[in-house]
Amino acid sequence: MTLLLHLFFQLLASTLFAVGALAFVVFPAMAVSAVHKLGGVSLGELLRFLPMTGIELAPYLISLGFLLAVVSTFGRLAADKEWVAIQMAGIHPLRMMLPGLLLAAGLGALTYKLASDVSPRWKVQQRQLSASARANSFRRLAPGRTEIEFDSFYLSAVEREGNVFRDVQIQLRDTSEASDEAGAREGDMFLVAKELELTVEGDVLFVDLQDYTLVTESSPGVGRERHKQGGQRIAPRISDFIEERPIDTARAKYRTSAQIRAALSRGEVQPEKLLENRFMLHSRIAVAFTYLVFLLIGVPTGLWLRSGGQLSGLGFAALYAFSYYILSLRLGGDLAQNGTLPPWLAAWTTNLIGMLIGAVLLFRTVRR
Repeated sequence: MTLLLHLFFQLLASTLFAVGALAFVVFPAMAVSAVHKLGGVSLGELLRFLPMTGIELAPYLISLGFLLAVVSTFGRLAADKEWVAIQMAGIHPLRMMLPGLLLAAGLGALTYKLASDVSPRWKVQQRQLSASARANSFRRLAPGRTEIEFDSFYLSAVEREGNVFRDVQIQLRDTSEASDEAGAREGDMFLVAKELELTVEGDVLFVDLQDYTLVTESSPGVGRERHKQGGQRIAPRISDFIEERPIDTARAKYRTSAQIRAALSRGEVQPEKLLENRFMLHSRIAVAFTYLVFLLIGVPTGLWLRSGGQLSGLGFAALYAFSYYILSLRLGGDLAQNGTLPPWLAAWTTNLIGMLIGAVLLFRTVRR
């Protein structure tokens, strides 16, 4: 029992260390991507947005950290000859997997909770926060930016001094359904100015123009040009530039598993979204069993590669994980959407393949 407890805490500590190291590498890139996506946000908005993005990566980071911990821990047991000593003491090798199974069960339950309940709710909040942050970024006019783009509004300047932009091009895009997607859209406006000054008061953007040319698209590719010297002020509303993209609550990714089950039982799911909702329901359960797959693969990998050192074992573990993620993200979804397999079987395909490979590897390891 003491040996099993020692192995459990060793696996737990290694998993926490691996997840922390992975997060240390991933989250700075996520922060840069979020700042770019949101158009320059305050630190408070960034700190609120990052956890909402990180929650989607959590199942992959935690499961990869668990796999690295299993390979590292069992590789160390083999390298230090402890695995041989355990077998000579008459302890069956499969008993040494009990701590891993216990940790996998706990992490699987946590992952299922995140995927089935927390992540869908946070996806909705992420969309709402994203729209709010982009509008606030527009109102703040972050210093140094010479390019501003928000849905139907685009501004590009050669240089900027404070709120004064020089050698400016502005495009106000037509977002109506009648717009031509192939080229310039009817109703688009293009403005070229030597200088303009932007100031914001509440929801109003005041644009003071100097020596500008305005081109209005009366029909795709045909513009009417108007040139004017001197100054003029226009005052559009910022909210007119920020398109409201309503959240499609019928999409499975925005629904918790409980909501999907309730909608399916009441027959409220649209026919074209049945496969998507059923697949999502099973895939969230399947992702919780990723830890069992990684345990079955990780134990023999660590034991076999002990002679190559920890680095080679971790390299193979990363290769297993990325191959598994690619298959699970693409293979299952494609099989379900195409109707090739029932949604439940498509969601479990990658897990079944992984468990079969892991069981064969483990069996060969135990027989050695």
